Amino acid sequence: MWYFFIIVVANLLGGFALGCYLGRGFRVSQAPTMTMLPDEDVLDSLAKYADSRGPGQSGAGSRSGAGGIEQSQAAAKPSAPEVNRTPSHAALEEFVHTVDEGRWQLHAAHKRFLAAVEGHDAGLIEVCLAAMIDEVRQVADGFAAALATFEPALLDDEALQSPYKRIAHAIDRQSKVVKDAVVTFAAFDPQRLDLSIQESAAKFDDLLAASDGIRDRLAEVAVALAEVEGTFEAMAVDHGEDPTTGLPTGLALAMRLRDWWKKDPQRVRRLTLGAVDVDELGKLNRRFGCEAGDCFLSRLAGLILEEAAERASVCRVGGTRLVLCGMDEDADRVGPLVEKIRQTLDSAEVVHGGEKANATASCAVTDAVPEDTCETLLGRLDEAVRAAKRTGRNRTFLHDGAKPTPVVPPNVATSPRTIDLNES
Repeated sequence: MWYFFIIVVANLLGGFALGCYLGRGFRVSQAPTMTMLPDEDVLDSLAKYADSRGPGQSGAGSRSGAGGIEQSQAAAKPSAPEVNRTPSHAALEEFVHTVDEGRWQLHAAHKRFLAAVEGHDAGLIEVCLAAMIDEVRQVADGFAAALATFEPALLDDEALQSPYKRIAHAIDRQSKVVKDAVVTFAAFDPQRLDLSIQESAAKFDDLLAASDGIRDRLAEVAVALAEVEGTFEAMAVDHGEDPTTGLPTGLALAMRLRDWWKKDPQRVRRLTLGAVDVDELGKLNRRFGCEAGDCFLSRLAGLILEEAAERASVCRVGGTRLVLCGMDEDADRVGPLVEKIRQTLDSAEVVHGGEKANATASCAVTDAVPEDTCETLLGRLDEAVRAAKRTGRNRTFLHDGAKPTPVVPPNVATSPRTIDLNES
């Protein structure tokens, strides 16, 4: 009797113990895992670093880190039209890709530099600049190699010699700017922190401007190739729209001029170009970052489109230059329009992150003449812009076919404007 009673009690106690053990195991397996999260400062630093890596880049040389989002967005976009590229056109696209990759690297490096400067930590800034020395050298080497590969595509036609020389000159200038920047970055002195930061920031301005200059020269090559090979429509698929402002490009302007003159072979109808070229955009980039500079160009494009209304079409021709094309218009009408845009920008307040700044533009106007080509017409416009910048900026010059002369600013009514770079 007692024997059986002891066995029953033992079984009950053993079952209870086993149940507790299994229950404990089950509860442990279901319990959420405690993870130590970094503090807000560390998260902020990681976020800045992730931003500086560029969209969707998880590691060096990789663009697939955030691929899920990018791939789903890409899948939602309509497929690009088929482009029948000539060998020269295909070679140009390879060159453009290399240059755009290099420009992206420089912009990312600039963003990292600004993030380091924001903390005013001399050690962090010095490490940041030291790491960038090899990076900017690699970008310059990549540009030079791309030019060497692209050279055979241009040298077969005499009409392409001039654009080739301009690209070669732009890449040579970039190489010199890189050498100067490397010297400045390597000489960073924590004992003279503020001055060293200013010197390094100025070199970044030069680097970004030089790389943008190369991209502008490639845009000129796209127009020249389209002229030589008669491939405007195919070239426009790749080079017809500016991604920053959404405006037509210089190639689109060349197509418009070509069609206009084809319809008016006697060149009887009026045609006038105006230019609005932003002064010292690098200072805005240096202060607020390159993204703010791009935002400013987009806002300026909207302002010009609003003012031009039905009187002129607007294109982006070059990094800081927006061009108005007035069909059946002359300088007497386009000139005051350009001046109103210049004066409106001059009086506008640029706002970013609670800070305020100002911006100006140097402007130009020129009438087309019967003998003009796209190149000669834009050449006169460029000459007038350069004259405005040489004589102090924030002015308008008229090129009458002989030489550029300053325009006496007319009294135009402008309303107060705020150019907000904080808005998305």
